[in-house]
Amino acid sequence: MPKEAQDLGRTSSQRINAMITSIVNNSLGKNQISMTEEVKKTTDLIRQFMFERVYLNQDAIKEEERAYKMLGALYDYFIKNLSKLPRTYQNVLNKGENEIRVVCDYLSSMTDRYAVYIFEEYFIPKSFYIGNNGDKG
Repeated sequence: MPKEAQDLGRTSSQRINAMITSIVNNSLGKNQISMTEEVKKTTDLIRQFMFERVYLNQDAIKEEERAYKMLGALYDYFIKNLSKLPRTYQNVLNKGENEIRVVCDYLSSMTDRYAVYIFEEYFIPKSFYIGNNGDKG
């Protein structure tokens, strides 16, 4: 992260809070919504950094196809196993919301790490032991 990013805070949540606060304070009583020029410059630096180092990074781009396949597998799984959705999403289904919409909402709410965790839970076999007395086989 660029050094200037710390002007907005040390953590992501602090930086987001600083950006939102800037937008609110700078927009009150105006016909236009915008952040202060200082915060905008820092935000632009962070954005440029993220595109260069994260979003357009060749290693990340190589993983895109695998991520699409993972999300596709999770989508197919939850469409066929709606009862495996968290209770919150099952409640939404019970109120008549479209199944596709609910599954997509659930998947879009996941962080990358959580999506990988859920994928592993449903698709990656757990280690198991074969043999007597718990000996590893």
